[in-house]
Amino acid sequence: MPGKSNYPYHQHFGKEEVFYVISGSATLKTSKGDVEVKEGDVILIPPNENGGHMLTNTSDMPLVYLDVDTYSPSDVILYPDSGNVRFLAGDMQKSFKMNSEVNYLDGE
Repeated sequence: MPGKSNYPYHQHFGKEEVFYVISGSATLKTSKGDVEVKEGDVILIPPNENGGHMLTNTSDMPLVYLDVDTYSPSDVILYPDSGNVRFLAGDMQKSFKMNSEVNYLDGE
């Protein structure tokens, strides 16, 4: 909807995304700054630290876009603004705060 974002600003480490804007316009927040996108644009989001992204609808109508992801049974998603990190592996999905890191062998 107008003025709304698709998800919080985040980046994937396990899958690549491609956005195809079908109608409307948006601001794409990236790790390198904001980019204006519009109907007909195709955007490739890499699965690394350069792939931070968030779409915010800047049009006066619903933003319609196709989001195609590469398949991966696991992914790590970092939310830099909140310090959250999400791990997905098969049916397991867990979220943590980055500042709650423990030693690799803690408790072993």
